[in-house]
Amino acid sequence: MSGAVVWGLVALSAVFAIVGALLALRQLRDVAEWPSPDGRELPAKLRKTDPNERLARAQALARTGSWEARLAEDLAAAPSEVERVDAASEAVGDLAALYASRSRWAPAALRIQVAVGLLTAALLLAWGRWVEAVVAIGVAFVGGLVSHMVGEAAADRERRQRSLADEIVLLLVPEAAAGQRRARARSW
Repeated sequence: MSGAVVWGLVALSAVFAIVGALLALRQLRDVAEWPSPDGRELPAKLRKTDPNERLARAQALARTGSWEARLAEDLAAAPSEVERVDAASEAVGDLAALYASRSRWAPAALRIQVAVGLLTAALLLAWGRWVEAVVAIGVAFVGGLVSHMVGEAAADRERRQRSLADEIVLLLVPEAAAGQRRARARSW
């Protein structure tokens, strides 16, 4: 087997490792953007505001185009308490859908990296290319490790972002908190 083909297979393993790591980083970036980084300061500022003025304050503080800005716009447009709760529920549902669509990226990237690395190493071993097989496995291992670590960071960030979104919603829609308490009381 020619050296170009052998190192091409090793390069294939490296490409999959890089693509997998980039996919995991994209998951982390997307999770970190919803709610926006500016939204982390919003609950503290809203707590200092009179409850009747929180929605207007949120509209003024939220970055245009952010999840918080869309939430505030939807809540301001809702004519009734029930529709405000529905708008808040829909906004949280949108976040959950985004997180669910991204949550499997890092694990999928890890599986693909390992599979490509093992397949490449098996082919190289079949041709008696031990050193190149070890390099291919090493590259796949490093790529998989990066994907795993970034995926764990994304999962941790997702938990914090969900908590932040819940806090923002409960500050802007206190009726939702009352509904949660009633539901919790019924579930016992």
